Amino acid sequence: MIFLRSLVFLIAQILITPPYAIFALATAPLAPLARFRLIAGWSHAMIWLAKTVLGIHYRVIGRETHAAGELPEGTAIYPDLAAVAQALCQ
Repeated sequence: MIFLRSLVFLIAQILITPPYAIFALATAPLAPLARFRLIAGWSHAMIWLAKTVLGIHYRVIGRETHAAGELPEGTAIYPDLAAVAQALCQ
């Protein structure tokens, strides 16, 4: 069953991505925000496919604790590489 669901997801990606790429290229004359909003539809489609076909669900935890402008400094996934390198050299 996992193989079949993965195959359906792959086929859907193969059918959706090339036309959407051409569509994305056609949005080049638009303003950046309009382009972003139109092109972001592809990621929404892929997330919807992952939910419905593959059964992958996710949730964001902790977002409500950070109001706008209160996000931590620097990157959230990787620490500051300069600080890590400095700590390793000591």
